[in-house]
Order: sequence, then structure tokens, then C-alpha cells
Amino acid sequence: MGAQRRGKAVAELPAVGTCQALAVEWSKEALQPSLPEKSFELIVVCDCLYENRDSWEALRSLLRRLPAPSATVLLASAMLRKPFLQAFVALLQEDGFALTSEEQGGRFGDVCIAFLRPPAASQQEASHDKETMAAVGEKVGRFQEKTSHAMSADKPALPVEWSKEVLQPSLPEKSFELIDQLKNVQQIQVSGGAFAAVLGDGFVVTWGSAFDGGDSSAVQDQLKNVQQIQASDHAFAAILGDGSVVTWGRAEYGGDSSAVQDQLKNVQQIQTSGMAFAAILGDGSVVTWGYSAYGGNSSAVKDQLKNVQQIQATGMAFAAVRGDGSVVTWGSADYGGDSSAVQDFLM
Repeated sequence: MGAQRRGKAVAELPAVGTCQALAVEWSKEALQPSLPEKSFELIVVCDCLYENRDSWEALRSLLRRLPAPSATVLLASAMLRKPFLQAFVALLQEDGFALTSEEQGGRFGDVCIAFLRPPAASQQEASHDKETMAAVGEKVGRFQEKTSHAMSADKPALPVEWSKEVLQPSLPEKSFELIDQLKNVQQIQVSGGAFAAVLGDGFVVTWGSAFDGGDSSAVQDQLKNVQQIQASDHAFAAILGDGSVVTWGRAEYGGDSSAVQDQLKNVQQIQTSGMAFAAILGDGSVVTWGYSAYGGNSSAVKDQLKNVQQIQATGMAFAAVRGDGSVVTWGSADYGGDSSAVQDFLM
């Protein structure tokens, strides 16, 4: 990430005209803010960021905080990773950014570029930023008192943002007992930054980044008789013994299944892309939820999703095999969501 700031150049920084060019380590800046707010006229985000989805929240918080009101935010991506660029732009638009133009190919070669303007400053924006940063940089040492099958009430759970703990060690060495409590584990699933373990009696233990599903306390009472767990990059879904489903983690990336909860009955299998889920029901139909660009919306092919036997996924698309051997795909076209060119062979 790079930025240009108005004002007097600092001696140790390379000057560009009358501006400073600053190279910013965005993950560190998110945890330890040092740059002045609303003071940068140009912010350039490089291609390497988009596949590192674990950093998106930290980057969003910086882009809400740093641009001047008249600034331009430029996002550049190789054409191969254009879906990541589009997904990140969509998140910024949710924050109030305006997409002013897009360019690709031509003088830019095999690159696509998005130009955005920041939202107008408001109290709501400031509040949103504080809430996000409170979660991203959650203070290590804040204990959450919760009772679960694997953690007794007198041994509180300690959610740890490990990137901050690496930068600022504060936890005592060789003093945690969670590993001793993880016994008779039948399955472990991982999201982008958290773990979920199914124990032999059907209970679940989670740990890691709360952003990515490491804190399941909100649904702990529902996590009983769990048969199987699947995970996207930021959320988990558990199939219970009665065929129902419990989800937790980032809401927009599949952690909230309330919109389809009434349909999630007699679930046989769940598959995940990077930020969405697809469940096969007992009658062979399919229910999807999560981020639309990653296959969370299958409405375009809903009528075709019948007698489905199996589902597989890339990072941003799904493919379902039906009982007659044919295949139905949806999600990002660039990542396999469009199989029209080979559909005649998929019979």
C-alpha cells in the first residue's frame, strides 16, 4: 500500500514533487495507528493484497481513516485476480466509497484498475471505524467468561489476535490448558484464522481469531450432537444430528444463515468456497448462503439444482454433479462459475 501526503517532505522519505511518498505496512498500521487521519490525497493499493482476504478488514479500516475528502483511492489488480478486486471494491462501496471509473487492458497491459472517491466524513463513519478497529485490535488480556463443554467457568476463554501478540508479546509462556482439554477429537476444520474441533460426544470447541469464527459462544448452546463441520475463510457451518445447520463467524461470509435457515433441513453435505456455503438436502436440492460473488447466490441456476449428488468448489465458485452425471456451476465466471464452453462434455 502506498500513499501521497500533502505538506513538507520529511528528510528520510523519498519526495515526489511537493508530496511525500509513503510505503505503508497496512496490517501493522491498523493495529498501531501512526498516520494522520484524512490527510492523504492519493492512496494506491497493490495487486498482492486481494488474495490475502484475512487482511481486508484491516485495510478497509485504513481506507476509511486516511484519505482526505478529495482523495483518490486507486486499486490495481492483474486480470487473473480481477474477481478479488471486484469483491474488495464491493466492500468499499458498502462503506460509502464511490466507484468513479474502471480501466483494464490497453495502456495498462494485463491489469485492471478501479478509481474510487472516499465517503463524506460523518459521525456514523467514525463510529463504524471504531467498532471495526475494536474488533481487529482486540486488546489481548480481555477475558471472556463463558461456560462450555470443554471450558469450565473457572477457566475463562482468552481469544487472541495472534498477529498483535507476535508484535507485542504479553501472554505468559507455557501456561495454557486448552490443548489438554482437546481430547477425543473426531474432526477439526479451519477457516482463514480459526479452528473448530468436534469432540466424540458431539460438542464443539473453537479458538483463534473471533473475526474468522474462533469465538462460537453466541451459538454454543446449539452446538450439540454435531456430525460434521465445514468452513469458509471467515465462518463455520455445523451439521447437527437432526440435519439442521448452525453457523457462526463473519455474517456476510456465511456466518449468518438466518435468511435460509428454514430451508436448512435434512442437510446431507455442505461445501464451501472462500466466502460462501452450499448445502445438499435430502431431496437433492441445494441451498446457498454467504457472499454472492463467491457463489452464495445460486438463484440463477436454482431450477437446475435437482437430484444433486455432490458439490465441489474453487475459491469463488461451485460445481454440482447431478444424478444423471451432468454438472451445474455458479459463482465467479473467472473461477469456474461459468462452464458453458464445456457444457456439452459435462453430460
